[in-house]
Amino acid sequence: MKEQLSRMDNSSHLNMSSLLSKNLLQLLSDLHVIQEKKWIGAFAPLASEPIWHLAMGNSLENRLAFPAEEVRDGALIFRASSLQDLKPKRDFGVAIPGPDLDKPKVVPDVLLIPALAFSLDAMRLGRGKGYYDKYLATFVGIKIGLCFSFQLLDELPSEKHDQKVDFIVTENEILNSQKWEPQK
Repeated sequence: MKEQLSRMDNSSHLNMSSLLSKNLLQLLSDLHVIQEKKWIGAFAPLASEPIWHLAMGNSLENRLAFPAEEVRDGALIFRASSLQDLKPKRDFGVAIPGPDLDKPKVVPDVLLIPALAFSLDAMRLGRGKGYYDKYLATFVGIKIGLCFSFQLLDELPSEKHDQKVDFIVTENEILNSQKWEPQK
């Protein structure tokens, strides 16, 4: 999957990200996340990950939180921050923008989750460190996986600690794990 992601050209990446972002905005609206001003735990996309915020405009202003380098008891800590305020860091072993550690801690109501792949039974293949799986084990909010359609596979190997998501958003569709059929 990493190789497939690395072969994606910039134009395709941007186009698919834009479509995914529109689908995500629709889902967040349908779930009343935006209207109820719920906290969204987000991620700063790596170069190969979907740019999920392209269609958001100001709709999520002052409602975003991002994982910070500090990890307590194996769980991520989210801190309030806008995308514009993220600072270049080398958190979690990779160069990725992150929030300042003096920003307020936030427990998200909704979590946007990156992955190398998702399966049709809502399983996630992460990047191997287990940060999200540990956080998801006790997370009680809405879990939204984000990936491009070619990252959605029929099945994935899973282990006992792997956690499922509630929704998967791609550039082509929104999948609801309660129904497991496209909503769009």
